Amino acid sequence: MINVMVSIAGVQAANKLTNYSPKGLVNFLVKKGTGIGLGDVAKAAMGAYLAYEFGQAAKPLFDQLVDISDRIANLDTLSMCDQALEQQAITDQIAQATLEFVKEVGIGKLDGVMGKLSFNKKKDKKENQKYGSKEFFKDLNASGKKSSMYGLLGEKEATRGLEDRGWTTLKGEKITQPNWNQFKLEHAAYTGQTGIDGIFKRIGEDGNIEYMILEVKTKVNGIQPAKCRAGSRGGSLCGTQDGYQLSDNWILGRVGTSGLSRENRENIEDAIEKPTDNPNIKITRYLARVSNNKVEYHEITPKGGDDVGAVGGTADFTYNHILKKW
Repeated sequence: MINVMVSIAGVQAANKLTNYSPKGLVNFLVKKGTGIGLGDVAKAAMGAYLAYEFGQAAKPLFDQLVDISDRIANLDTLSMCDQALEQQAITDQIAQATLEFVKEVGIGKLDGVMGKLSFNKKKDKKENQKYGSKEFFKDLNASGKKSSMYGLLGEKEATRGLEDRGWTTLKGEKITQPNWNQFKLEHAAYTGQTGIDGIFKRIGEDGNIEYMILEVKTKVNGIQPAKCRAGSRGGSLCGTQDGYQLSDNWILGRVGTSGLSRENRENIEDAIEKPTDNPNIKITRYLARVSNNKVEYHEITPKGGDDVGAVGGTADFTYNHILKKW
């Protein structure tokens, strides 16, 4: 998480970001970014370096970095409550910008550049093992980052289970180019535990629009979901300053920073805030519990404001994921 105590020198330099070359930005972030969390320094520095290597093709990413820098610089002008929300929004924006860049240029073109950023120059023969293979899981379990990697894996499998049922992913951890190298790159930009895990859309036969808001909890191979700090519903949906996860307030506080189009964002907001005025738009909320055998999807009933109903004991539907094989 980004520390709000950004140094004065850092703020001044950030405000002049457009005068820096991307490579110069890397040096600034590393040397001057004393008020920025190490993980966010690494993500932003990686993005800037890729912008330097790929030139015009990376302009959208660099534009995002300019905006991110401005938002960091303005953190100390906000109230403490708004700072917490803005910190989360910045973290989500960094992750989204990085992933969009990866999708745009393709993992093949990135291999050479990423090699220059690697802390370990030794090439692993198994680096491109197919997603979900025995060697893939062997490397994952030996990575030293099992907890967050299984969290990302759980979100990907929960997304795949919904896409198999006809949902279109608007926000979620999709399986793009399925190999170990790609998975590691996506993991570097994975935030986990922040924001909405998944937003999906489909059009019914009657022409009505349905959105699904998804929260994913992964419990596989000894890995446990993060403990809730402020109580929970059913031991799964955590309490936050905006209310329980998947509640009306929780969704409305996060959908604006989820990278949706204006139309989809406003559809969701209007359907929650003025449901009687929007009868053709339906919002469903699901908790996806990922275990060693399957993904169980539990529909969650909102109770208005910051509360939700209890999590049912029986899943509404299930999906048998790749973890079942290993």
